[in-house]
Amino acid sequence: MTVSADGVQWNDISDWLAWWLAEPRLSPESQRVFDRYYSSYKHRFSPWLRRHYVSQTEEAQALIGRGTRVLEIGCGCGTESLWFAMQGASVVGVDLNEPRLEVARERARYLRDTLGTTVDAEFLNTSLFDLDLAGEFDLIWLEMAFHHLEPRTEVPAALGRLLRPGGHVVIAEANGWNPFLQASFFHYRGWRTIREHVDAEGRRHLYGVERITTARRIERLFAGQGFSPLTSRYFRVLPNFSFVERLAWIERWVPAWLLPAFSHYVVVLQRGER
Repeated sequence: MTVSADGVQWNDISDWLAWWLAEPRLSPESQRVFDRYYSSYKHRFSPWLRRHYVSQTEEAQALIGRGTRVLEIGCGCGTESLWFAMQGASVVGVDLNEPRLEVARERARYLRDTLGTTVDAEFLNTSLFDLDLAGEFDLIWLEMAFHHLEPRTEVPAALGRLLRPGGHVVIAEANGWNPFLQASFFHYRGWRTIREHVDAEGRRHLYGVERITTARRIERLFAGQGFSPLTSRYFRVLPNFSFVERLAWIERWVPAWLLPAFSHYVVVLQRGER
């Protein structure tokens, strides 16, 4: 999907992010938050990384058209939300991190004031469970956000309440089958996978700490709330180290059934019509 504004053209979402990474375009404080959020990509955003970055949005991208009403849970600095809005979607992004939300809002203002492009995107500091927009969305997108949502068992009902009948949920996640990911996350947080987060307004929220799972478990969790699984796709094998990129060809030969080898997946679910 090619998108352009004021003579600038982006061929895909990796082009879009690379453009923002290339030079400072925000106020000093927002730029600092943005650079820290994307610190690994600021250091290296190679063709191999860009290919996987595009890959994780393929399913969501296919469901978006002009006027599609999209909700992004855990929108961070707003990259996907703004990219979808640039294609004509009407987007709401929610997050509990106010500095990141302000980056997203400033990026939207930059598109409007500097590039002369109007995007229909708003960014709210709220929890999924407190969002009062029942039945408004055609698509809900979560990119590396599901493993933070708690209580997990209440997530499908909360998302179903926000979706229109027949709407879709697309979840891009880290793979709970992968033993190396599980070991690294255990080293980072130990056994305690659920903690309490206090937001900028002093509100308390449960927060999953890298509590990754598998596509199949997500499908089972959502099935009880009237969702049907449509597709699940595991992708990416190699870790984010420059010296392993010369082995990228290996990824093409890993069989789809070897689930522990993959580090990421995307699952697509559809809410029932009733």
